Amino acid sequence: MNKKTIISTIILLTALAIGWFILNPGDTFDYIVTVDQEVTELENELAELETAIEAGTLSDEEATAAKIRIIARLETINASVQSSSGKTLTAEQKLKLADGLLRLKDMLVAYQGTLASVDNQANDNEVKATLNRKGGSSKKLATIVADTIDNVEETAEEVIEDYTPDEVIDEIIDEIIEDIIEEEEMEDGTGNSSIGDEEMNDTNTGEENEITEESDVSEDEDTSTSTETEGNDDFAISSEAEAEVIIAQ
Repeated sequence: MNKKTIISTIILLTALAIGWFILNPGDTFDYIVTVDQEVTELENELAELETAIEAGTLSDEEATAAKIRIIARLETINASVQSSSGKTLTAEQKLKLADGLLRLKDMLVAYQGTLASVDNQANDNEVKATLNRKGGSSKKLATIVADTIDNVEETAEEVIEDYTPDEVIDEIIDEIIEDIIEEEEMEDGTGNSSIGDEEMNDTNTGEENEITEESDVSEDEDTSTSTETEGNDDFAISSEAEAEVIIAQ
């Protein structure tokens, strides 16, 4: 290889490297690729879980491990999206981000039953113990997916100029989350019922106070009446004594 060929090769490689960095500023491409890969892995895992649930072969241990893995994937997606926030994305990166967001939304709608089944079978204590060590969250899976969707959508709105959300699927997701919140409130047995108990306690306390006050007033009246009666008796005795003295004289 002569000198001109070597120089031409170096120039070509340099041009390719410059083009790469122009098209993929910083590490943003890696972040978007990570989001795309994690969403794909999540889709595959949910499909396998759905098959196992339908076949009745999913054990509690497998459900627990699956919940921990799913949450870990969602947290990785969140972290990657946050890292790409504020960066300049290429057209390809924007498409991948928008596609990943749409797939997350589709997953929440399509696999809401699967997510609920995993939640029901998973050992919450073990999930919490594992996630607490890693600083993770142990909320309902559908809620965590919805939170991830919100984070991804916030970034998409920021970096994709012509991004327009799908209002139809967003309404469906809102209904799913509302149902989950209502279910959690019923399971907790708190909220309105505890407020009702407090109001009942306040009412009972008020009635007891009223009864006590009435009792005190009644006692005061009795004491006053008794005092007046004793006074009248003393007066009567004194009058009789004076009358006897006068007669004797």
